[in-house]
Amino acid sequence: MSFGMDRSIAFGHDTKDMAVAVSSRPAPIAWLLAPALLLFVLFFVLPFGVMAAMSFFSSNPVTNPNAFLTTRH
Repeated sequence: MSFGMDRSIAFGHDTKDMAVAVSSRPAPIAWLLAPALLLFVLFFVLPFGVMAAMSFFSSNPVTNPNAFLTTRH
């Protein structure tokens, strides 16, 4: 029983296959997913992030201990 590296694997790369893999064009499904992902981020993630930032950096008068209700006299 051997626990070392399997030395029966041929080392080396086929440069022709690697060149084809590098120069291949994006899959057609990517042309559908990329705009959908961009619109999802633009209209869903970004507004929630802005609301969270506004909530975090603004003071809420309801949770302010020095706030009081005004009444008419």
